[in-house]
Amino acid sequence: MPSCGTEVGRLGNRVVAPCGHRAEVEQLVALFVAQGNGNGKKPKEQPQQQEETDHKQSASEGKGHRNSKDGLYSRLKAEIQADPEHAYNRILGAKLTPKVGSREPVALCPFHDDARPSLLVNLEKATWCCDPCGKGGDAFGLAKELWNLDFKAAISRLAELLLSGYADKKAPPPKLVRTLRYESRDLDGVLKAAHLRHEYDDGSKRMPWDPPGIKRAELPLFGINRTVDSADGEAIIVCEGEKIADSLWHRRILAVGTVTGRGGTPCDESLKPLLRFKVYLWLDNDDRGRENLQIWASL
Repeated sequence: MPSCGTEVGRLGNRVVAPCGHRAEVEQLVALFVAQGNGNGKKPKEQPQQQEETDHKQSASEGKGHRNSKDGLYSRLKAEIQADPEHAYNRILGAKLTPKVGSREPVALCPFHDDARPSLLVNLEKATWCCDPCGKGGDAFGLAKELWNLDFKAAISRLAELLLSGYADKKAPPPKLVRTLRYESRDLDGVLKAAHLRHEYDDGSKRMPWDPPGIKRAELPLFGINRTVDSADGEAIIVCEGEKIADSLWHRRILAVGTVTGRGGTPCDESLKPLLRFKVYLWLDNDDRGRENLQIWASL
């Protein structure tokens, strides 16, 4: 196993650094096979996606669009700078509200459980930031991450929202390819919520919750209901998200997934069922995954 394990106070067990590298994945699966927890099949490696919300990154990506025939990026940039409040209202799908004692209006941040509006918009620079989750950037970066689109697709969708007459020229909307349903159930098997994953033919996805507005930090870990027959002290992998946890489970490896989203942390009650296991963390091999590892290690 990698030598970068650390003790976790609340769980009282050993954990492992992010396992996004091939060698680390092989070592982790080999451990489970040796312990009789797996069938020897290696989990599929998940594609890594780098966050690109920084204004400079968006500007770099926009070079090709500024030099394109219709200068779509430049038109959008001018439109956003002319009325940033309107642009952010359309992107977020909600109206910005004034914040007492600040010139920067706010909105609920879509990237974490946000009871109080914490996403601030700087109308002078047309940029945004959220202190609780550490995200920020410009409107292009927000659109990319919020809609889970590449830069070109995000530009097209922004044009539909912000440029008059553009929607009439747009291509047909993407077609739904499939919908996956991940159910969060407690140890008794009672359904608490369902996370839907709508996948489209242009590579985009949409992941709403049923019911909407659920407090994800209070939900059971995905797959925790599958552990009721497992022995005390057995090894279990805690993954970021449901997809990889479900993939490991179908490879006969005991695994659960967090449902809080990037930057979120399950509550104490959700973590209690892990106390009887030897816990390993399998987090995304990116900056956010490493940040989450530190958060989990401090629990």
